[in-house]
Amino acid sequence: MIKITHIVWDLDIGGTQTYLNTLLKYQSRYEDVCLSLIVLKNKGALSKDVERYVTQVNYVGMKNGLNFFLGFKLLFYIFSHSPSLLHAHTCNVLTQFMLFVCGKPYVYTEHGAGVDKDRKKGRITYQYFRRRISLFLAVSKDMKYKMLAIEPRNKNKILTIYNGVDVNKVHSILPVDKNEIPKEVFKFKYRIGFIGRLSKVKRVDLFINVAKKIVEKRNDICFVIVGDGEQRIFLEKMVFDLGLTSRIFFLGFRKNSIAIMKIFDLYLLTSKFESFGLVAAEAMASNVPVVSVDICALSEIIENKKEGVLVSSKNPEVISNKVLQLLSNGQIMKKYTENAMIKVTQNFDIKVTARKLIEQYKIILCLK
Repeated sequence: MIKITHIVWDLDIGGTQTYLNTLLKYQSRYEDVCLSLIVLKNKGALSKDVERYVTQVNYVGMKNGLNFFLGFKLLFYIFSHSPSLLHAHTCNVLTQFMLFVCGKPYVYTEHGAGVDKDRKKGRITYQYFRRRISLFLAVSKDMKYKMLAIEPRNKNKILTIYNGVDVNKVHSILPVDKNEIPKEVFKFKYRIGFIGRLSKVKRVDLFINVAKKIVEKRNDICFVIVGDGEQRIFLEKMVFDLGLTSRIFFLGFRKNSIAIMKIFDLYLLTSKFESFGLVAAEAMASNVPVVSVDICALSEIIENKKEGVLVSSKNPEVISNKVLQLLSNGQIMKKYTENAMIKVTQNFDIKVTARKLIEQYKIILCLK
């Protein structure tokens, strides 16, 4: 029996947390694998879902990741789990130090925080703890390049394994009931959507500016924003100031986001940074065509003009034109969604991701 302890910063709604929840679901189905989890913060929106798949879960209660007392609490939890191997999904420096001290073999998955603006975290993890980390996992080839830029000596220890989508589950989810969202949404012929955390990196302000350009040209399109975050008040005010409250609808955090996605006619992704782009893959699995700014790993997920549309410009006018061109051609939209479904099923199914990770665990533990 292989005992794997996953370590994550929090269980709030986000790409990393959603991916981990799905990963644990499928890893728990292996009879020779026993899973446990340590969450560095407190309980979050996904806690109840995740706790179904692990035999033990502990919450450390960190707030800023610099409390050494809580660092030793983390170390205590690690030893209480008696893991064969640790799998960290956070680059928190104190956590990395405690993993270094505990002496257990461990894997580190880079979800983006270690290579984003705050490169200090990444440098410490990649340069000072590199000898103790058994394997660095990149969730995309773009992420691998960014990891190598920080520390080239890790070249032979970095492996790309894409994040995965629960394709079967996405297929089984029905579109949201009309009574669960504002009825005004269904008065329009087309619905363009965004789902995610309302933070600066998601660049929802660009989404709104694109919406403004489209509204100036069409009166049969509305926009749906699903999610919450530190920028929500700012974004709602922006929509109010632009006079778009009757065309852009904020639904807040929803656990049934995939069901809501299934009423979209198009998904518009305007992020500044994506380590993988899980929401794009979810849209593809939902038969929703995607238009995305061409950033980071999106070109690995979507081949332009085959499985969706990638836009090299961040100009709202240019993006809005691409959106309208696609909406006006039903045959092309159908072709893109068909190709996208094949792509996501063959390359980004979570079952494949779970299997590849367990194979790597066994290699590290010399069980294969």
